[in-house]
Amino acid sequence: LAATTSPSAAVMIGGLLALAVGTISAGLALWSRLSRGTAGRIAAGLVLLAGAGMVVVALARQDCSELIAACAAAERAGTLSGHRVLHQLVSLAVFAALIAALFVLPRGLRRNQPWARCAVPTRLAGLAALVALVALLSGSSGDLGGLVQRAFIVLVFGWPVLLAALPGRTTLP
Repeated sequence: LAATTSPSAAVMIGGLLALAVGTISAGLALWSRLSRGTAGRIAAGLVLLAGAGMVVVALARQDCSELIAACAAAERAGTLSGHRVLHQLVSLAVFAALIAALFVLPRGLRRNQPWARCAVPTRLAGLAALVALVALLSGSSGDLGGLVQRAFIVLVFGWPVLLAALPGRTTLP
């Protein structure tokens, strides 16, 4: 949607930058909220790092979508731009940081009441995100690739935001 050839790329770039702001805000809230123990701080730092990476992702636009056969062929031929490669590599690093955060967060949540009961659902969210990423990278999602991609994005970005937004007295997300 933010490809260099897209006439409405500015809308998607704005959305990606808003996602970066939301992710950074969630990281800051988690940093403050999960002050006991190292795990909470590490997880919050990973979320902050992912938010900063999203700024790069938003500004390093792709030439086209790899879900389109002609683009996939151009990628194999090595004719796509460097900013597409940067977009892809930083996106992978952002996703890896967010998935890692989902696996580290449960320990931080357990050490910081009243969010301890969110630890198991957070670990399950991390596992689901990891499975979705493997499905996307392996191509095993087939025709459902776009749907899996959207569910993955909502999960890896949405779960930390949900945890950051939960009120202090909660039982489960």
